Amino acid sequence: AAALPQPPRRDEWKLVEPRAFSMSVGDAYEQWLFHGPLFAGIVEVERIGENGIIGRLSPSSPSRCLAETSPNVRWIMDPVVLDSGLQLLILWARTYRDATPLPSRFGAFHRFGDLSTGEVRCEARVRPGSEDNPVVHSDLYFYDLQGRLLGLLEDMEFACSKALNRLGHKRAESAGT
Repeated sequence: AAALPQPPRRDEWKLVEPRAFSMSVGDAYEQWLFHGPLFAGIVEVERIGENGIIGRLSPSSPSRCLAETSPNVRWIMDPVVLDSGLQLLILWARTYRDATPLPSRFGAFHRFGDLSTGEVRCEARVRPGSEDNPVVHSDLYFYDLQGRLLGLLEDMEFACSKALNRLGHKRAESAGT
């Protein structure tokens, strides 16, 4: 397309029972997440609640992620920002379900702006569901710091398993902690 579409009007989503996240981002990467430094894009977890988690994410660049690229190459969709949004859902699921989720399905990604020009605020919205169901449905909303919607990853499905909690521990063990 010649231009990006206009984002939909912002809805008034709010966290249910919002609170501070229980650990630092560094501790979360050491204990619960299994991503190496290149994909460690969570800058801050602002709040967490029964229906989701909100955090700030750091963008990447092709030159940082790819061995060979020209200086003018730009992402269409920043893989580190997208993956960091998924990482927020791991933190939510570990907090509320004591289980690690892995994505099993994505509905669609809608792009309204550039995810790589500055920090991104991500609302990881968890759809209502049964706590005993191992499948979590969610949507990720990516905003710039002025509140403009940059992207929406919608209709995601995650399979949660306590057996996958070991992935975070493996990273800590390999780091010698």
